[in-house]
Amino acid sequence: MQKAKKEDQKKIKKWKWKILLSFGFIYFFYYFGRENIGIILPLIKEEFCFNSFQLGIVTNGFFITYAFGQLIWGRLSDRIGGGKLLCGIGGLLSMVLNWICSFSSSIIAIGFFWAINGLVQSMGWSPGNKLISNWWDNKERGYALSVVLSFSGIAILLLWLFGSYIGTHWGWKGLFRFPTVLLGIMSIIFLFLVKDNPQQAGLLIQKKENLKGKNKENYYDKRIIKFYLDMFKIIEFDLACLVISISNFTRYFFTLWMPLYYFEKGGFAFEKVIIICSMLPAGMTIGSLAVGEMSLKIFKGKKYLIIIVFLLTSMLSTFILSFISVNSIIWNMIFLFLVGFSIYGLQGPIFALSMDIVRENQIATVVGTMDSVSYVIGSLQGIITGTILTLSGENWRLIFVVIALIQLIGLIIYYKFWQRMQF
Repeated sequence: MQKAKKEDQKKIKKWKWKILLSFGFIYFFYYFGRENIGIILPLIKEEFCFNSFQLGIVTNGFFITYAFGQLIWGRLSDRIGGGKLLCGIGGLLSMVLNWICSFSSSIIAIGFFWAINGLVQSMGWSPGNKLISNWWDNKERGYALSVVLSFSGIAILLLWLFGSYIGTHWGWKGLFRFPTVLLGIMSIIFLFLVKDNPQQAGLLIQKKENLKGKNKENYYDKRIIKFYLDMFKIIEFDLACLVISISNFTRYFFTLWMPLYYFEKGGFAFEKVIIICSMLPAGMTIGSLAVGEMSLKIFKGKKYLIIIVFLLTSMLSTFILSFISVNSIIWNMIFLFLVGFSIYGLQGPIFALSMDIVRENQIATVVGTMDSVSYVIGSLQGIITGTILTLSGENWRLIFVVIALIQLIGLIIYYKFWQRMQF
């Protein structure tokens, strides 16, 4: 009997890692169908003479539809009890839409199809979180999601490094096409490889509920409108939304606009631009992996302190970048690394928190809602950046200072309320 029990535990552990790595890999390739736009922007700006405001409109459309999609797919994942189907279909559709964008030549066409791509790209995150929550206990989810997020950082790093070669030889059309073929292939593999829950794999995992929210009793109400209203009454959730929103605002400013910054301001060759910018996803990867260990060994489990320190580090690094000469390549790479490390390292624990404050059958809905809020706020960076650059005559120092000030405001608000946090 004991031997059989040990065999079951081995099977469960094997399946948990199979699910985690499968989602990590498909989300890795999801980024090939969305972060490629950061490399594409300077190329299409040069070829079609688009201005920064027009490019901001293109990126903004993606964020708006992505935010809307999170609300739909998160709720749907909870209703069907899993996220495998949505993740797989979303990857395939994103590949198709990237290819459609590659045949477009007007700013309206690219913006339209890129906005639709945002809707299908949103089929990855909250359904994937539902998948993780079905297999991983609430105490392990912070670690599990940090592993998944590290895949994202590696994806951006590899995309930028190989993207410079693709962009040089096949132009912006090749960047829409070739990386996303891998997304399509992985999506098909994912659909055949993954099970939505342990029961589908013939296993039984018992997990305990862990509701941290002060108004957790409100989550037993089945009325969806009341569910959303009660959700925003919980201070933990509200502050988590604030942190994730600032994180995405900052992250997407850097991933989308830095190649253009070094391409225009520095006048560097395209390959050199990508090498400099690669320090940002390198920092994101290491930050998301390191935050788990740092939480225990350095910050003694005090997550609020991690958030304060990491937000402060990102804010200072952003501000310093505004005064560093674009030709000081080493210093630029160092502070880009620090921004990526700090602003992305926050996300695993924050999303794990959002899972802890609700019941198992509401996890994807809450994760999707929080991510939706963050992308609505994050979408503003496209409009703000494009408008400021256009009106100021491409004054990059000004936009760096604005981004730093936004982080500072968020840090002050968070610091004021952190004592009411329960994570």
